[in-house]
Amino acid sequence: MAIETAKELAIYLLDRDEINLYQLPSNLCDDFDVVLAAVKAQGSELEDASERLQDDREIVQVAVEGDWWAFRYASERLRDDKEIVLCAVRSYGKNLKFASERLRGDMSIVIAALRTEPHALEYASNKIKDSALVVQAAIEYDDSTIVHASERLQEQYSKIVKERENG
Repeated sequence: MAIETAKELAIYLLDRDEINLYQLPSNLCDDFDVVLAAVKAQGSELEDASERLQDDREIVQVAVEGDWWAFRYASERLRDDKEIVLCAVRSYGKNLKFASERLRGDMSIVIAALRTEPHALEYASNKIKDSALVVQAAIEYDDSTIVHASERLQEQYSKIVKERENG
């Protein structure tokens, strides 16, 4: 394979993890093919992609599927994309912290987050933290997550947890 352009060389080196996106000129950090190669090799390369490509659904999806850490670099718009957020919280529940306020209040998103990290309840909306169903799910994984529930549910469940410990 003959390499004829800077773009081809960048993709070749990124594919082999011999270079990082931050080492490239800004025009290549805004090139779809170059950034796609970078995030396929290492999802967290999304950090050094242009803002335009941090807002590209395909780029972010590939990055998040490959590296749970990458979600924090997604655009605000994509932090409000239910499919992207589900992928992120299924990889690491505490990615809920970076989701939009709207999705931190979505029961299905929060439950998915709790399955991988019960303490993700900390980042759920106040309404969700006051949901007996969600809090019950969280404490079934880990009793200590009760500290992230609403005060009302903390009082209610702390009695149950103490009974379990003493019983």
